[in-house]
Amino acid sequence: MNPARPGWRALKTKMWFSADLHFGHASIIEHCDRPFRTLDEMHEAIIARWNERVSPDDTVWLLGDIALGDRDVTLPLVRRLHGHKRLVAGNHDLCFHGRKVRNADGEVISQGMSKAELARMVQWYRDAAGFDAVITGEAIRRSGYAIHVPLLGGPMFGHPTVLVSHFPYTGESRSDYPDRYVEYRPQLPKRGVAPWLIHGHVHTQWAIDPAMHQINVGVDVWDFAPVGADELAALIEDFDPGFADRQLTAMEAAAKVREAKR
Repeated sequence: MNPARPGWRALKTKMWFSADLHFGHASIIEHCDRPFRTLDEMHEAIIARWNERVSPDDTVWLLGDIALGDRDVTLPLVRRLHGHKRLVAGNHDLCFHGRKVRNADGEVISQGMSKAELARMVQWYRDAAGFDAVITGEAIRRSGYAIHVPLLGGPMFGHPTVLVSHFPYTGESRSDYPDRYVEYRPQLPKRGVAPWLIHGHVHTQWAIDPAMHQINVGVDVWDFAPVGADELAALIEDFDPGFADRQLTAMEAAAKVREAKR
């Protein structure tokens, strides 16, 4: 790292990332071999481990699939989680732009919803679960670009950033599944190095996939607790030395070009 730049790895953050809580989803205990006997035990353990790490004034990015079952019961559980929470909706969230509606036989009969219905669902998630913001996936489907988040807070310019999405670039919750919801996944660049992507969706398939520059923050691979941005920054630097300098150098070059055009 360039010694003239601030030691960003030494900074302490109050930003966290998590995904795939699956409150109210009884079969997830068996599917992902979660160490709980009942849903109530799972709920209380996740809430306790979360609140041991996260303070009420911290920021948390929740990357989808937060609650299933009777959401009038399961969404309010999210209010018990500390922090200012921002939801990036996943395929099991009713506020997800690409949500599929199935019949009694499990067949998909429709996908997507009207703008009015989507707005109603977003407001419901904000009111019931206490989210400060809800990102539905509509923008990424339209543009192919995911959300950039400064990894250690602060303004976008001059700070290393990552992408956030419920879905990884590629990969599924089972190795024999083809990629689903492709239109809601971030696009890999046609050339150059892929930005690091923080995501959920894949449950136990991996924690970090360094070849694809993607990190799964789902609770199944992080001891059922959120992951700190400083932990992620250190992990990325371990696998991708110079990550921060590479980004900051590009930002500085772009700034010089903009200044020259004035």
